[in-house]
Amino acid sequence: MASFRWWHVINTPPFIPVFNCEQITFYNLQIYYRWGNLMFESRDKDLGWNGKQNGVILNPGVYVYVMEYKLHNTDRKVKGGGVTLIR
Repeated sequence: MASFRWWHVINTPPFIPVFNCEQITFYNLQIYYRWGNLMFESRDKDLGWNGKQNGVILNPGVYVYVMEYKLHNTDRKVKGGGVTLIR
């Protein structure tokens, strides 16, 4: 499980899954609140979640991420887990 603390947008790095490969041909990251509400979505592997939704800081808690990706000459893969937002 990953966690990050929200201080200020400038001081807090966003939650971004890290790849050791540059040959990504498809990428989709989704962050959900525990009741299944979609809080964040990105198809840009360099754009991460900063703990906000529509500019509003979300409450501390455990959020679920689902990451779907495809590398060159492979099938699509789905990974997921939890990320804890701490203030």
